[in-house]
Amino acid sequence: MERETVLDRRIDIPDRILDVPDVQRLCNEPNLSAKRVDIGDCRLYCEVEGDGAALVLLHGGPGGTHHYFHPHFSRAAEFSRPIYYDQRGCGLSDYVEGTGYSIVQAIEDLDGLRRSLGLSHWAVLGHSYGGFLAQCYAVAHPDSTTALILVGASVPSPIRL
Repeated sequence: MERETVLDRRIDIPDRILDVPDVQRLCNEPNLSAKRVDIGDCRLYCEVEGDGAALVLLHGGPGGTHHYFHPHFSRAAEFSRPIYYDQRGCGLSDYVEGTGYSIVQAIEDLDGLRRSLGLSHWAVLGHSYGGFLAQCYAVAHPDSTTALILVGASVPSPIRL
């Protein structure tokens, strides 16, 4: 049999994995405080670790989840309070049917989370699409943002917030 290439436009996969093993998620670590936070019209899933200065982590997507921040940011709990959360309609947060989602809504959801957690300000770290949201949040809520950390993020084009 001749070796296949991408130009063949076919893929032979002899063995398929049909069962995903049941393993404990890293979110179930005992030092994480998990909760669903009511921000008004939906509930956002979040986890808090540590007790230092608040550092909210914005995942990529749209459609990603907070899970890929584990266990990497647990080390940050030594000097900060990482806050992992799933954006509206993502992961373990509520999906609310309606006219769709918007950047403005995502920014206001994030500020609603901050207020619901009783925080006056926090550092905002965004990865990929989360970096886009982080920049928009910092522009819309500069008094609530103590630091802006971008990881693999692009600069948003000018939008009216």
